[in-house]
Amino acid sequence: MGPRTLMVAACTLLSTSIVHASLIIDDFDSGANFAIKTRQAGPTSATSVLPAPGVLGGTRDALLEYVAGAGSFKYNRATFSPADSRLNFSNDSGMKGRLTLTYNFAATDFTTDGADSVWVQFTAADLTYDATVTLKDSAGRVSTSTLHESAGPDFAKFWYVDFTGSANLNAVTSLTLAIEGVSSGDYALDLIDTRAPEPATLALLAVGGLGMIGRALRARRSRRR
Repeated sequence: MGPRTLMVAACTLLSTSIVHASLIIDDFDSGANFAIKTRQAGPTSATSVLPAPGVLGGTRDALLEYVAGAGSFKYNRATFSPADSRLNFSNDSGMKGRLTLTYNFAATDFTTDGADSVWVQFTAADLTYDATVTLKDSAGRVSTSTLHESAGPDFAKFWYVDFTGSANLNAVTSLTLAIEGVSSGDYALDLIDTRAPEPATLALLAVGGLGMIGRALRARRSRRR
């Protein structure tokens, strides 16, 4: 296999997606409508049942909490409608809030299909935010990872190797996502799932290995001349 062939193969593999969804925890296509808001009076919440098999199943508990700030008629807000296929979270000017989504389900192997991470898709994030994922197993042990994310639509990617704690990822019974936004921040999410590397990733590594072998063989032949 010549260098040009190796390059073409590598470019072809790179053009494919290198990860795929394994378990869908929430696609925000089901559950009861809600519109909750809070300021300094205390948290408000809403609970939905998420039917399988489209998603993992179980329940989604949404808890909205006041964190800081003050102002007349100013609130932290969270709204959801399955018709929109997304959940919206916002803080009025001068206000800071936290939205916590807790999913409870039967013990599930979060490494299914070789999954190595939890991804949360934000379709909107006009300002920075902090996001924390906590996994709890059937024995009550927990593991946690926190990210500080920049503004802009993107995936928040929680790699298992970055979690701290002792949860057994082969028997997860609860996932909690806490999002703390800044004043005047508007956010929207429409997918939470686990991700596994595509076979193309492994194949690309193999192609790279073949390239190194080919280079070594050519160098050996040139030294013998």
